[in-house]
Amino acid sequence: QIAVRDQLTGLLNRRGFSEQGAQAYATARRANRHMSVIMTDIDRFKFINDEHGHAAGDDALCHFARILSAGRRAEDILARVGGEEFALVLPGTDLESATKIADDLRDLVDSSPIRVEGHSMPMTASFGVATISKKDTCLTDIVVRADRALYRSKRAGRNRVDLESSQIMRAPDGTFKPIEAGSGIPNSRADRAGRRATGSAALSRSAARSRCACRYSTTAIRFRCNPWPPRPSGIQTDYRARRPC
Repeated sequence: QIAVRDQLTGLLNRRGFSEQGAQAYATARRANRHMSVIMTDIDRFKFINDEHGHAAGDDALCHFARILSAGRRAEDILARVGGEEFALVLPGTDLESATKIADDLRDLVDSSPIRVEGHSMPMTASFGVATISKKDTCLTDIVVRADRALYRSKRAGRNRVDLESSQIMRAPDGTFKPIEAGSGIPNSRADRAGRRATGSAALSRSAARSRCACRYSTTAIRFRCNPWPPRPSGIQTDYRARRPC
């Protein structure tokens, strides 16, 4: 248990997430079921550590973990996979339902301040959502897209939910619309409209491709699963220095 558990929060660690997530992915493939992944982290976590100390940072992580854990089903897989980054696998859940779950969690975090030195301190979190597709070869592929969506939500201002743009988009009225094949994703007009609807229009396409390539490689390293497809060479591992906190 120690080998697959995070000692601070009691959640699965990266290793436990990879092992249980790979099993959930294999089950979803065999049964032809939906499965979605939510990637999330605490906004401006470095500020909490720097201004209030590491004890306050630990309290924030445990508080965040409790919020994410509340109401989870037995088959859901929740893990702390990085410093302030958490991952949630939702078997049997499509993208629209997973996005609703992420929206609810975001609202709950936003309305649940933490106590620091006897005072309430507001806390927010950003979320990225992705779902299984026919092209995926392992859990890593879904995690990568959810991680990209998380990155966009941070760049768009934090305290929001963004979703993958490869299969479906969220219209300005909040409804979900599938993206037609041959539309040129990820650079189609439909995709850009979906990004505008979630507040991500500020990203240039060329910069987004460059950042996604970097995050694809680093995320692939962090979440190895079986089978393991080859990834691009020239892997960079310092993406956190360039990602908004």
